[in-house]
Amino acid sequence: MKKILASVLAAVMMVTIFPATMFAAVDQTELTAYLTEITMTEEELVEYLAFYDYPLEDFESVEELRDFLGPVVTEETLNELLQNYELTKEELIALLVEYGELEEGEEIADAFKFISDLDSAVYFYLEEQNYTPITDESLQQLLDEYGLTKEELEALLNEYEDSLEYYEYIEELEYALDFYMNYDGELPDMSEFFTEFGLTEEELDALFTHFAEVIEGNEEAFLDQMLALNDRMMKFENFDSATELSAADIAELLSIYHEVLQLSQLKVKFYLVKDGKKEPLSLEALMKIDYLDGADLLIELYNLQGEFLADLVLTAEMFDSELLKETGEDLAETVKVVEEVKEAKEAPKQANKKPLQKTVKGGKLPDTASDYVQNMLIGLLLIASGVFLYRKLKVKGA
Repeated sequence: MKKILASVLAAVMMVTIFPATMFAAVDQTELTAYLTEITMTEEELVEYLAFYDYPLEDFESVEELRDFLGPVVTEETLNELLQNYELTKEELIALLVEYGELEEGEEIADAFKFISDLDSAVYFYLEEQNYTPITDESLQQLLDEYGLTKEELEALLNEYEDSLEYYEYIEELEYALDFYMNYDGELPDMSEFFTEFGLTEEELDALFTHFAEVIEGNEEAFLDQMLALNDRMMKFENFDSATELSAADIAELLSIYHEVLQLSQLKVKFYLVKDGKKEPLSLEALMKIDYLDGADLLIELYNLQGEFLADLVLTAEMFDSELLKETGEDLAETVKVVEEVKEAKEAPKQANKKPLQKTVKGGKLPDTASDYVQNMLIGLLLIASGVFLYRKLKVKGA
């Protein structure tokens, strides 16, 4: 799992700068009918969407909202989930109680409104239960499979600034070990790159810890998704103005933004900082910015519980076209290395992966969307492409 944490971090850095846009409001009559159908008030719906960092205004229609939320928990959808996971209702309740999702005697439908939320929780907890804790016996079995001694394993991990103490489960250790033993390329040194954006070692630690929790048990799927996002974003690498983008292009940019934030379980706050003054900046206001006028753009990252993780500072100078071009070339090479390593694995793990959650697509940016905001997205998405293995997997001495 360690090998994709930096990749996820980078992807988030790229798109958190891209502000959500103002959509046409959902028809109030249709919304009222839908709320009655799912037995929620508008206030409850707004609060639920806020948990995923989506304002209600981001949805253009009830159908789009329905598609995002999915079916509610009913006897029919619950039975389907139980069949998919080969569980009885009693086993499911016991699992949810064990992990604190349910209180004794509480109904599942009281704790989970939508089946997708329940599905995600069940998948995560079952995956965790299937992991093998690292013990002397399980570690020796892994060493025998790879023909290594414990000393050789520790030396290999140390070469990549990794350590056995970072791992709790055999599956995670094997995943990293498989990569280290197959990897023969070189990664660009990303230390200066992170520093340029104002990220400290402590903030990187916080972000890696956050992403480790987010992607645990679903590592391959996350790597595939982030590589796919990178591929989708690279076609926007060289455009000079938002006027060069079609409506479909702009909708694609917005879709990437939403998908990365949803996958990463992050909230973003924007500020303009000038002469020591920090001014909050709304998404709508950010969309209208044409230039920074000597100010810095401060982007703060929080988890969904509202805990501060990190901030990064972006200046107008950082978005010079030559800088973006050079950065893009370096990071594109990094992505190529990681993809080659992934393909070179002799026995890739085949695990049942939960399908991607549906995301809001097809949104359009207002005609006033600034070129500056577009360039910020491009720059950060290029950043995201390239920080694979920055911390645990960078080559010793890089």
